[in-house]
Amino acid sequence: MDVTDAISTSVITKQEFDALSERLTRPFLEQHPESIGGGLIPSPDFLPDAPWHSSWWTAEHDSHETTTIKPLQVSSNPRSASFYDFTQQDWWVGPQQADGLHITGPYIDYICSKEFALTLSRPFYANQRFAGVLGIDLSSKTVEDLADDQLAALKRPAAVVTGERYVIASTAAQLPCGTFVTDVPSTEAVSVVNCGPLGPANDTSTTAARESLTLLTF
Repeated sequence: MDVTDAISTSVITKQEFDALSERLTRPFLEQHPESIGGGLIPSPDFLPDAPWHSSWWTAEHDSHETTTIKPLQVSSNPRSASFYDFTQQDWWVGPQQADGLHITGPYIDYICSKEFALTLSRPFYANQRFAGVLGIDLSSKTVEDLADDQLAALKRPAAVVTGERYVIASTAAQLPCGTFVTDVPSTEAVSVVNCGPLGPANDTSTTAARESLTLLTF
């Protein structure tokens, strides 16, 4: 289901928005053990009855294939000492600049999972106006393990780098996961392969930079 289409063109309440967020998010969190959180974060002025609301869910997967999903509790009061201004975060700003999918991390997620995470986020709209961000948190370690299995098949050291130049998977000792690649040529990679845009941009997109991954082999 397209999130933008799912957002009502009329004013909706916090309760209605949370129900939509859970309906869109819960199935993915239950079916993907690499996921550790997700939800919809509306623009601070989108919900009249709940400015600065975060409709986010955390997920914990145990060894018995049971998933525990809980709503994230954060302060929405700008005057509170524990207030979380999500509009300053890369996973919020990046999707608007790209007008499409954006990858943040790996970074330590102090707000939700308290572990290294990757956040995949993209904007959603109401009446052709930016209304917020849809996001999914993935366990950086789990993603790295899955990708490393694929990289090992190359029979040579390799690394995958995001558009923000962070390494998210690697079998190259000189570029461990999380490394910021200041300059690709300086890595002395034997080959540099741009994997192309990750998914289509939104209909509103013109010349916005598209998120992509780069494969380096050594």
